[in-house]
Amino acid sequence: MIFVGKWVKPGRALNLDERIWLETLINYARVVVDNLYKTEGLMRAFKHLEDDRDKIPHSMNRWLFSISENERAHLSRDIHDTNIQDQLAIAREMDAAMKTIDDPETRTRIDTIRDRILDNADMMRKLIREMYPADIFHGELSKALDALFRRVNLSADFYLETAISRTPHNLSKQNALCLFRAVQELLGNAMKHAHCTRVWLGLAFDDARGVLSYRDNGIGFDPKTLDPYFSTMGLTGIVSRVQGLGGTVEFGAQELGSASGGFALCIKLPITNQSKRKELQI
Repeated sequence: MIFVGKWVKPGRALNLDERIWLETLINYARVVVDNLYKTEGLMRAFKHLEDDRDKIPHSMNRWLFSISENERAHLSRDIHDTNIQDQLAIAREMDAAMKTIDDPETRTRIDTIRDRILDNADMMRKLIREMYPADIFHGELSKALDALFRRVNLSADFYLETAISRTPHNLSKQNALCLFRAVQELLGNAMKHAHCTRVWLGLAFDDARGVLSYRDNGIGFDPKTLDPYFSTMGLTGIVSRVQGLGGTVEFGAQELGSASGGFALCIKLPITNQSKRKELQI
């Protein structure tokens, strides 16, 4: 590939600023082209691996989920710093305008619109808490789970029973986030698809691992129908995330089974020597 340029002022040489600008432009174009070829090669490798998940390196899974979590964090910050702040500013302007309006009907309509704006801002705050569970990054997995359970109990039509052990001090942020996302996905799946009336969820730790157990009495699920392609969402995302951290996922484990059918899952995640692994930076 050859870059061709024409100097429109041949009567003089490039000055220092112009030379730096031209060199920067050429270097930037070269980096873009190089990365484009590397990205295309990476996507071809992904396509080759899609049919056999066992060939996917665990480091690749960790890398994909690190990208996903960073994007969630950036998006949540953007929503908070732009959309929510803009809506709150509009509400404050409406409060100021109300002081200058005497017509009762107009005041009532403005007050109704103001309440709707604040409701939307509150919904966005809830969305941010789901996208970016800040408690986890302060080492408080149990607190993040408690907040999630409260939100589920307010909107779910099933009875949720939980048994959560105290979080060990050596649980890494990556592992804590992995367990939180698994719980989040399982409860979301129960609300949307399981058609269940009871859900039981337990999280226990010992010196070597954390064990997340889940079961419901819903319509059940065949693990063989899992989409084998790369995904950071859904049950496929749970499997990829757990395997990326050296853990295992068992569907319908016998000890968790229910005579009435339903769906059961058990995640076993190692937690030892996590201090040697680079933490997810968000």
